[in-house]
Order: sequence, then C-alpha cells, then structure tokens
Amino acid sequence: MSKAPFPNPLDMATLEAFCHPVPGNDLAAPVRIGAEIVAANGFLALRAHRGRWLDSDFPEPSAGQLRRIDALPWESAAHLPEFWQPLELIKAHLFRFAPIGPWAIDKHGHPTGRLCPTPVWKCGDAHPVRLSFLQLISRLPRAEVFVGPQGNRRPLYFRCTGARGIVAADVRLETFSFSVFQPTTDRMDGSLVYAATRKPTDAAPRPRMALLPEQKPWPPVDMTDA
Repeated sequence: MSKAPFPNPLDMATLEAFCHPVPGNDLAAPVRIGAEIVAANGFLALRAHRGRWLDSDFPEPSAGQLRRIDALPWESAAHLPEFWQPLELIKAHLFRFAPIGPWAIDKHGHPTGRLCPTPVWKCGDAHPVRLSFLQLISRLPRAEVFVGPQGNRRPLYFRCTGARGIVAADVRLETFSFSVFQPTTDRMDGSLVYAATRKPTDAAPRPRMALLPEQKPWPPVDMTDA
C-alpha cells in the first residue's frame, strides 16, 4: 500500500485501486453509468466525471452491477456545501504509523478478496469506517469528507477533484479506536454543533482600530524639530 497521491486528473490506476481486487468479481473493473465512470468493490464506490480516459473505454454495467451501485444512497444531505472538511487536515494522523492496504494477500502476493485487518475510526457523524479506506480516499486530489449531521448507520460521503464517492455503513463495525471531525456539544442546550467550513470570502472582516474625532494618537507626535 502506497501513500503517494493519485494524479489530477484521475487515471485508470486510480479507478482500479477502488475496484475489487479479484478478477472475475462483479466489481473487478470500472463501468460507465451515464456521464460517470464508477469503480466499486462492495464496501465503497467512486463515481468519476473527469479523468484521463475516454468514456468509450468502459462497458456499461450489467443488471446486477447497476442494481448494487444504485442501491447506495447517493442523493442525501451530504451535498450541503458547508459541511465538508479536507482530509489533508488529518493526513499526518492517517499515516502516523504505516500505510494499510485495503485487501489481504496470500503467500504468493495475490489478493484474497478479504479485507486486511485495520483500525476502525469514526469520521464526523458517519458510521465507523476502516482506516485503510480513509487512507485510500486521502490520496485522491483535494479529498474531502462530509462531517455534517446524518444520524446513525449512515455512510461516509467523500469527494475530490473530478469525483465523488461513498463508503457504505458496515453494521459489523460497532466500536472504533479514534475519531476525527467530531461535533461539539452546545453548553447552553446540549445540542450538537457541527463544524461548518467557511470559504475565505465568507470570513468575518478583521476589526479596525479607528480614532474618535476628539481622540489623538498615543504616544503624541514629537514636534521638537517641526
């Protein structure tokens, strides 16, 4: 597993990294759905609308593939623009110990189709996710995750330059060892406060120290040589 960033625009190797690693699996290769190229592996899915490829390079999905991809809740409150945080902010934590490959391999170096053991983290208000998946997503150009209110058992939404994606909620992940982008608690009413991002143009203006009409600057002006 590498921690090197994926290129911008995305390329074919990026798509393959998000597919199932075992040849012959229904999700072993990217497919074309409308104007997007979809790479999925049964746990997460990436929908790219721009990259270094021709749409004609990819086949349309089979009925089974389309059913599995469309079953994911793509349209949701995760598209609210103010509740996204860049993974670059926590990248030092993500790779603090070592890169973790998503898939286990056998003694011959071939992927087995089983997930590699990994710590489990909670990212924002989404369901806990595997650290190996967060590391993979963080390699995408300008990768961001949705950290706004969602409720229990909701997937982790992510986006990057040229693509969007989902890490499906895995009911087997009940506990987690670390959390990032967590909401805070309002001291007045106990409600959760979610950290909304703010564009530089939306930032509050800096206060300016203006003098009153009768007020003179301090210290006084030196008039000795005037």
